[in-house]
Amino acid sequence: MNLKAFLIGSISSGIAYFLLGWLFYGFLFASFFPPSENENLGIIFLGCLTFAVLVSFVLNYFKKEELLIEGFKIGVVLGFLTSLSSNLFMSSSSNFNVSHAIIDIGITSVCGAIIGMLITFIHSKIK
Repeated sequence: MNLKAFLIGSISSGIAYFLLGWLFYGFLFASFFPPSENENLGIIFLGCLTFAVLVSFVLNYFKKEELLIEGFKIGVVLGFLTSLSSNLFMSSSSNFNVSHAIIDIGITSVCGAIIGMLITFIHSKIK
């Protein structure tokens, strides 16, 4: 595993994912996901960074080819599965809204695809 590509891909994609989250959740779908009073942007950023580390690890460790389509596929699958999992867990302990869950899963899948392609691009440029 290329540690330099892994670290740069993780950090830059974590920042990109945080900004994508602002675009989707804070701007485009703000009516579905209004901000809460106890929202902590630092914790949100750590969540974005954690997801970026997961995608970067999978792409850096398991993929030998740096094709954007591979990053897209892995990113969308990881985004879908992590979002589905977290929405199912949240449904067990809160007021569950199916339409919000579907939108959240879609947003996270799209963000995962973008992050996967960004990480693949970064990994291809850093040898």
